[in-house]
Amino acid sequence: MKKLSVLLLVLTLILALASCGAAESMDNYAGGYKENTSDSVDAENDLAERKIIRRVNMSMETRDFDALAESLSEAVASVGGYAESSNVYSRSGSRQASYVFRIPSAKLDAFLTSLSTLGNVLSRSENAEDVTLAYVDTESRIRALKAEETALLEMMEKAASLSDLMSIRSRLTDVRYQLDSYEAQLRKYDSLIDYSTVSVSVSEVERLSNIRGGVWTQIGDDFMDNVYAIADGAVAFFIWFVGSLPVLVLLGGFATGGFFLYRYIRRKRSAAKKTDVK
Repeated sequence: MKKLSVLLLVLTLILALASCGAAESMDNYAGGYKENTSDSVDAENDLAERKIIRRVNMSMETRDFDALAESLSEAVASVGGYAESSNVYSRSGSRQASYVFRIPSAKLDAFLTSLSTLGNVLSRSENAEDVTLAYVDTESRIRALKAEETALLEMMEKAASLSDLMSIRSRLTDVRYQLDSYEAQLRKYDSLIDYSTVSVSVSEVERLSNIRGGVWTQIGDDFMDNVYAIADGAVAFFIWFVGSLPVLVLLGGFATGGFFLYRYIRRKRSAAKKTDVK
């Protein structure tokens, strides 16, 4: 048991030293990146090794919803990307859609350029997250855990008693659990780094939103806005009028009947007054 305790203590120290080494290597990595900015070649190499996660959000509108949906699918396929999720629904009589695309990071800029030509882009935002330090730290921890796993397997073969074997196996179980967790995190990083996330929302409209230009352009746009507003008002009134015809006819009948009844009563009263005077 003393030998086992000593060996486990040595493994713990090795793991601690490995962690310290990982932290030091990350500091050197980060510091080296800053110090090498004067050398263009080294700076470019360091930049290429950075682990960057890019996420883009874009809002678009179109008058031809089906054509835009097809064009989006073709644009994604042309760069080797894929649709992670899509949701199409109807709101206020027009269709809406939200997509999440995964695009190869090396082709993201070209994809965004082509996307801007497919419909009327209302907004676009991008976020770039540098996960280099976390990535390097995860790699270092995986290497340290694999080294400990190998040492524990060797110790299992040389275990002198059942209690020693159970202690080693318990520690091995913990090491493998941590190893699986870090490897899963590394795979997640690789997926997000290699394939950027592009979220696109699409709205179907009858008329595209204005993109402000010069004074005369704005005047023309405002004039057309008023024309469309009047036209929309006329259409709305016509729809209301036709839909309300049964009620209007009924009210008109009551009003006409009331008018003639009023005139009849007035004639009667007038005739009665003339008779009393005589």
